[in-house]
Formats: sequence, C-alpha cells, structure tokens
Amino acid sequence: MLPLFAIWTAIGAILAVQTMATHPQTGDDADVSNYYQAWLVYSQMARAWLWALLTPLVFELRRRIPARGVWLPAGIVLHLAFCGALLAWVILVRSWIWALLPLPEPWSLPFMGHEQVFQRIAPRLLIDVALYFGTLGGGYIFDLYHERTEVMRREVELRAQLAVTELQREQLRAAVTQAELKALKQQLHPHFLFNALNAVAGLVRIGENTQAVEALARVSSLLRALIGSSGRPVVLLGEELGYCRTYLEIEKLRFDQRLHFSIDAAPETLAAEVPTLLLQPVVENAIKHGIARRRNPGWVRVEATLRDDRLVVVVSNDPAEGAAGTAAPESHGVGLTTTRERMLRTYGTDFRLDFEVRAPAATVVRFELPFQRQPLPPAPTP
Repeated sequence: MLPLFAIWTAIGAILAVQTMATHPQTGDDADVSNYYQAWLVYSQMARAWLWALLTPLVFELRRRIPARGVWLPAGIVLHLAFCGALLAWVILVRSWIWALLPLPEPWSLPFMGHEQVFQRIAPRLLIDVALYFGTLGGGYIFDLYHERTEVMRREVELRAQLAVTELQREQLRAAVTQAELKALKQQLHPHFLFNALNAVAGLVRIGENTQAVEALARVSSLLRALIGSSGRPVVLLGEELGYCRTYLEIEKLRFDQRLHFSIDAAPETLAAEVPTLLLQPVVENAIKHGIARRRNPGWVRVEATLRDDRLVVVVSNDPAEGAAGTAAPESHGVGLTTTRERMLRTYGTDFRLDFEVRAPAATVVRFELPFQRQPLPPAPTP
C-alpha cells in the first residue's frame, strides 16, 4: 500500500505544479496569494489521494468486468458508468472537506449541495476521467506483470522439480547398476576362484609347484584388480581386457594345451569406457560351454574394433564337439541375461548384443556400444 500512496503523491505533486504554472496569481496581497496557492495544492493533492483510496476498487473492476471480444462494448459502457460514479464521489468529498476547513474569507467554502459543487468544478472533470482510465490501464499492466512473474516462478519451480526428479532417477539408476555389479561380482568370484583353485590343486598333485605358485600369483592379481574396481560402474576397455587376459591365463593353467586364446584390440579402442566386468561372464561361458567340453584344443578369441564411431567387441570360441556344438543360446542364460540387463540400464536401447552358434565353426557373442572416450588426465606441470 505504501508504494501506491507514494505513486499517487507524486502524481498529485505534478498536477499541483502544472496547475500553479497555468493559473498564476496576480496582485500584491501576500495573504491572498498564499491562500490561492494553498487551494491549488490542496485541490490536486486531495484529488490524487482520493484516487489512491479508489485504486484497489478500480483494479478489482478491471478484473471483474469483461472487455474482450463480444463483451467489449458492454465492458466500455460499464466502465464509463463506474467512472462517472467514482468521479462524482471524488469531487464531492474533495469539496466538502475544503468546506469543513476553518478558513477566513474569501477562501472559506460554504457547504454546498452536489448540484452547486458540480457547477463550479465541472470544467475540470476531464482530469478525473483520465485518472480513472489511467488507473485502469495501470491495473492491466500490474496484473500482466504479476501473471508473467507467476508464470516465471512456476517455470523455475517446475525446472527445479524436474532437476530433482532427474537427479533422483540417475541416483536410482546408479544404485541399480551398482547392485547388479555387486551381484555379478558375487556370482563371478566363486566361479573363477573355484576353477582356479582346482587348477592349482591339480598342479600341486602332479608336482608342478612352480606353475602352482604362478597360478596363485595370478589369482591374487585378478582379485586385487577386481577389488580395486569396486564401486566403479565403468572402466577403460584396456582394463577390462586385462581382467580377461588374467582370467584366461589362470584357466590355461587348468586346461593346459586344450586352451589357446588371443586378445586383439585396436589401439583407439583401449580408452573407451565400458561397464565393469562386461566381458567376464561371456569369457567364462566360452570356457564352460566350449573349451571344457572339448577333447581337442580350442580357441577363445576377443577382438575390439571401432566402426562408424561405435565400439564393436566380439568374443568367439570353438564350440563343444559333437551334438553339444549346437547348444542353444539359453544354455548361456544367466551370464548373457545379466549382461543384457546391465547394458539396457547403462545405454538404454543404444546398444546391440548378439549371440550366434555357428556349429561346428564357432560360438560368437558380439557387442556394439556407443564409443565413449574417457578424457585424458592433464599433463603434469614441469
């Protein structure tokens, strides 16, 4: 309310100065001149302050009287009617307040009826009409500004809520990925550890103590690497291939000449980010469903290439011999299902995971992922 009063006070002061400038007082009587100036100032300031009291009412009339489309003529008529009523009230109250002031002649104003008041002040009614419609326009601008501010405030709130929702969604996705990774590691560790320890035990039984010590060292190295990656949802492809190599070296101690393996990755692919332990279940399946069921030596091959800004990783193995070589993809179910679900949560639908049994040639698992390069660390300062 205080800003509104200040605005109308400023309007009243402007009207008073303008009126005094256009109605100069002539004569040498100082008292007459003072009273005349006082009347001019009172007349305009009273007008402004009375309209200040009516401003909330004019604002409410603007909101309630429709003045758009087919309602425009009716709205104009209603506003003219309210303008006349409020204008009459301002003129009467201003005149009657002056009449109540104890002023000497000739500046005292007798208490007159409304007809005499309008006869004396009617020529100046145009100012009050302008003030009414000016207040009406000010109310429109104020409401428009308020609506715009409210829209912007709601937009900011919605964006904040959306940001919080997105953050919660990302946190939930990260928590799910971490839980899956933890479950996968819990499933993986006993598998490879059991197989590796069996290989070590077999080496000890036949007196191959040197190889047994080497196998234990590699088991320790792989365990240390996996523990070091705990909590990391993604690793470099170079690290992931390192896990695979160590795992295959341990399995080779077990199968000896029955297992051969190769890992061939293009240099530009080594810096790509992939989910941690993405390839481990697939390599384990290649051993379990391929090499372990063969009588003759077999190969496990891991290849990584970059094609059209997509990372392509292929894990293939010589399949089991005989009828087992036509094994369906369901025999690899747990590992591939878990891997597919992890990729779905990491990449959405922007990936491919294909499984194919090419009996008797090979069993092939093919990954196609977005190529996401990890930024290089800053160079050390000399």
